[in-house]
Amino acid sequence: MNKQVFFLILLIICSFTSRGQSVIELTKQADDCVAREDYKCAIYATKKLIELESNKIKLAFHYFNLGTYQRNLTYYKSALRSYNSAIKTFPTFLVAYRERAALFYFLGKLDNALKDLNMALTIDTINEATLMDRASFYNVTGNLDLASKDLEKVIKNNPKNYRARANLATIKIKKGNYNDALNDFTVLVAEYPTQPILHNNRADALRRLKMLDEALKEAEIALMLDETFVWGHVNKGLILNDLNRVDEAKKEFDRAIQLGFTQEEIDFLMNEK
Repeated sequence: MNKQVFFLILLIICSFTSRGQSVIELTKQADDCVAREDYKCAIYATKKLIELESNKIKLAFHYFNLGTYQRNLTYYKSALRSYNSAIKTFPTFLVAYRERAALFYFLGKLDNALKDLNMALTIDTINEATLMDRASFYNVTGNLDLASKDLEKVIKNNPKNYRARANLATIKIKKGNYNDALNDFTVLVAEYPTQPILHNNRADALRRLKMLDEALKEAEIALMLDETFVWGHVNKGLILNDLNRVDEAKKEFDRAIQLGFTQEEIDFLMNEK
């Protein structure tokens, strides 16, 4: 074999070996950084991986991970650029559309958020997580009928998705259909008795129907299942306040504030019609 050809082959083999080791090392470094929540370190390793990667799908995932680490450090503009690169590299990257939608929503760019959710659903029209995301978007922005339609699609494809069923029942509360909501939550509580959110929401429906003693018992079950469930304390406080047990209500609201709620949020709920 010609010596020049031999050395060229050897150089290529060494190059691939070095590259492979480098990718493995950088991947492990990024994973270790994430495990200890050192996202600056993870960003550094991921940028190096992007420089080395030639496979488009893997490259898109690196950009996606980079965007996630940047979001964790509140580098929102950089995160958007990374998500943009992920989608440009892999145009049917459904999860990237979902995460970019979440970031757009956080930044108050609602039209962009909805556009991304719609795009994700053109990629997979019955994707459960995306339908749940869009239902949540519609719910928060006041489009309750559209939210209901998305939740109904989820339930049709997966009747065991209790979160979709609970969210649909919660929309009934928002619409003032308290009896229907109570019936739904009664069924859900029977099926999933260890889920505090279901007991809490049933308590909410009972409170709105002025069935306060039963509502209080249900709220207490929710907190027995999870004492740190902040909405459980808020709801119990609202029920106690309706029972004119103001001092006890204040204790529940104080605990909710310890767990991350704000006084302004409590005041808003207290004055809600």
